[in-house]
Amino acid sequence: MTTEANKELDNIKKDLDELKNDIKGLTSALTDLGRQRVGDAADKIGEKKDDLLDSLSLAEIKQRLADLKDEGEDALDVVREQLEKYPAGTLLAAVGVGVLIGRLMGGSRR
Repeated sequence: MTTEANKELDNIKKDLDELKNDIKGLTSALTDLGRQRVGDAADKIGEKKDDLLDSLSLAEIKQRLADLKDEGEDALDVVREQLEKYPAGTLLAAVGVGVLIGRLMGGSRR
């Protein structure tokens, strides 16, 4: 193998390592974002629960809580369907954004 080919192979290996790190970072960021959104949703539900408890009868509270539960389950189903329907597209989009951000933040090595 020529030195030029070895250099190119080394560059490809470095790019693959960066890509692995980007994917790990994106996975971590998506996990953190998911946790944050769940926490935000829980806070909103808690606030609504307090407001409802102050102003509604027990029957109305039960009905509203059932409605909120159904809405939450529907929202989770939509997210699950999208991830199951387009897993590769979701991953590729995340990787593409990571590579783009990496290039913008790190500049060019070549």
